[in-house]
Amino acid sequence: MFQPSLFGRSIGSGRSIDVEISGPDLETIYAVGRDIFFSANSAMPRSQGNRVRPLPSLTLGEPEVRITPDRIRLSDNGLSARDLGEAVDAFNDGVRVAEVTYEGKRIDLTLKGPDRGNESTQSIRSLPVVTSDGRIVPVENLANIVETNGPTEIMRIDRSRTMTVQVSPSDEMPLQAAIDVLREKVIGPIVERGLPDGVRIRIAGSADKLAETWDHMVLDLLLALVIVYLVMAVLFRELPVPVRRSAVGAGRRGGRPRRPRAAQSLRHAIARHADHAGLRHPDRHRSQ
Repeated sequence: MFQPSLFGRSIGSGRSIDVEISGPDLETIYAVGRDIFFSANSAMPRSQGNRVRPLPSLTLGEPEVRITPDRIRLSDNGLSARDLGEAVDAFNDGVRVAEVTYEGKRIDLTLKGPDRGNESTQSIRSLPVVTSDGRIVPVENLANIVETNGPTEIMRIDRSRTMTVQVSPSDEMPLQAAIDVLREKVIGPIVERGLPDGVRIRIAGSADKLAETWDHMVLDLLLALVIVYLVMAVLFRELPVPVRRSAVGAGRRGGRPRRPRAAQSLRHAIARHADHAGLRHPDRHRSQ
């Protein structure tokens, strides 16, 4: 029977360490990601049961058309970058403009241009954009258009472009040992050589959960010590004494063990109750 990891939400997802590389430029991020990927494969080889994989892939092999708005030309035509993006989206996948009721169901009302699936990517340059004064201007007059390669998907963490190298150590290797190997043999040398401007490396995944669990355990342990101390202080009726008494034991006076104050108080209470009820000690009765 297989038991899932303490840090995982499902079977097989609990022992993965994510090395997140964030930065402003995809090509720089992917270059650092490739270094981390190959270094991790060397430090934790697959032959020992370790697994290393990049998310997404390490290559920018997907063709894309990159449209960069020219803010000066947009301002001259009374448009914003958002207006340009919505115009391009309308001829691509469509723009959601409202939500309407049709046959008792709420559906999205989408504004979409004619189907241009059979045309080439160069036709994007001639997509029409309506300006604030009613003129029709092609996209190439409002933005810089470049045909390049890009990733299959773009991941973002805290609004920064990010790629992840996911490392799954073997069952024989403790999670903390795998984190130490990554910090000392993979991330450490790369940081010492120097990272490009704006690029950050962060260890996440199960490593974050391990650190969070340790912080909670430390807090719970301190809270338990405080509660035990307060309970002992109530029993001994002295605030600074319980720690000393628990370490050394009961104090001694004249070679005889000192009675705890709680026991003495209980004895005196019983004696007062007996006097009040008219029951006297036999010795005291004979003396009278």
